[in-house]
Amino acid sequence: MTAEEIIESITSRDTHKVWESACEIINCGQDRTLVAPLIKYLPEIKSSTAGLDMGGAFAPNQRFIDFAITTIEFHKDNEGCPCALFTKKYKFTNDVVKKEIQYEGFNPDKEAKKGNIKIVDTTYIDNNWVNYYMVECAKCATRYKVEEREGHFMFWRWIRI
Repeated sequence: MTAEEIIESITSRDTHKVWESACEIINCGQDRTLVAPLIKYLPEIKSSTAGLDMGGAFAPNQRFIDFAITTIEFHKDNEGCPCALFTKKYKFTNDVVKKEIQYEGFNPDKEAKKGNIKIVDTTYIDNNWVNYYMVECAKCATRYKVEEREGHFMFWRWIRI
């Protein structure tokens, strides 16, 4: 998606388009050149996504909007390595819960394929299931332990070492 397509979709109030474009922002969050054109639209993104019912029973889909906004704000306010987004807490809000949580969707295999990290080691449970990865940022060499878990969906918890 181009920056123009992302802005058109995320401000459309069509929940599927908003979700899709929020995911795109998150997926390109390690590349400042892709996120930078979105910064000037941050107020419009916030106002047009406010109050949307994004659905999602077990894991509310509002988290995608909240973290997409956090990603843009990170690039607006920081010059540091975007790998900090792997452990960045964001304000998650809905009618019931208002708290800071960590985004759980950063798949280390996909991040390695994009060239953002290097997987240094993988530890398995019973030689079958991934317990955790040891990874290193390809830009700044920050190291992380990434725990892989599965419930209703696969998720990862990144811990800076």
